[in-house]
Amino acid sequence: MRVVIDTNRLESSELRRFLAASAVNKAVLPEHTLTEMFKPKSLDAIYANHSVIIDFPTQIIVLQGNRKLRKVDARAPGVANRFIDRKMTKGFPIYCKLLRIAMAGDAEIQGQIQERHAWALERASVMSEVIDDQSEALRGIRSEFDPDDLRQLAAGLPTSYRFKALILGGATALATTLAQQLSDGVRLSKPPHRYNSFIWRYSLCHLVQLISLLARGGTRRRRDKAVNDHFDNVFATFGTYYNGLMTMDRDSLSTYAVARTILDGLGARLAPDYLETGYDIALLDRETCAANAD
Repeated sequence: MRVVIDTNRLESSELRRFLAASAVNKAVLPEHTLTEMFKPKSLDAIYANHSVIIDFPTQIIVLQGNRKLRKVDARAPGVANRFIDRKMTKGFPIYCKLLRIAMAGDAEIQGQIQERHAWALERASVMSEVIDDQSEALRGIRSEFDPDDLRQLAAGLPTSYRFKALILGGATALATTLAQQLSDGVRLSKPPHRYNSFIWRYSLCHLVQLISLLARGGTRRRRDKAVNDHFDNVFATFGTYYNGLMTMDRDSLSTYAVARTILDGLGARLAPDYLETGYDIALLDRETCAANAD
């Protein structure tokens, strides 16, 4: 399995259990996870963020930055494999060796880690400046979607066909707008390849998250929460390309689950979901049986 790892699970026994269970299990690290790993000011906190993955360096998949992967041709086979940063993934074991040297007290490598820390803070600052409170987007959604459907969604009940059609149309409209705003020549493919596009899937997740927020009575978001929502949506998007998410964030999981259901209905090829398969529960049961046997 290849599971996308959120920052809040980097130090977890769940991640260690997953990687230790089989050498074919891979932890997928998007750009944002890598950034968050270096945001703490303390070196010890940065080391702690690496405490599990440093023991499984050959089982780590590093993804390209979002600007690069959004250019991946949605018509090409193996889109998820094309997201992988081959150079960084191959070099991760060497990076882990250098990290251990830093942990042993090497001042030069520690200095390089501090430079990475400064880079992470800069990236976080830039992102917080370009995301607004979403009030305009929420007003637009409220004008388009039937209040009854929003209540049904909030209650976890089925919604109308019109509601589903509006989501698809809204995701495509948003993806088209994003593609036009970018200066790197990104263009949306026609269906069904369109639904493999990173920009389209991100737009779907973003719209699903906003609709869920509106269904709970939201009218705007504080900027810090809006920034967090953006990254939740990015994680949810990545989860649809792999075996899902390992996270404690309920909003991200909820957005991912809805997006996955929609993509499945559109005929998109989806890998088995990490949570739905009960993989971690089976590993826990195995550990319990082994402990009782001892």
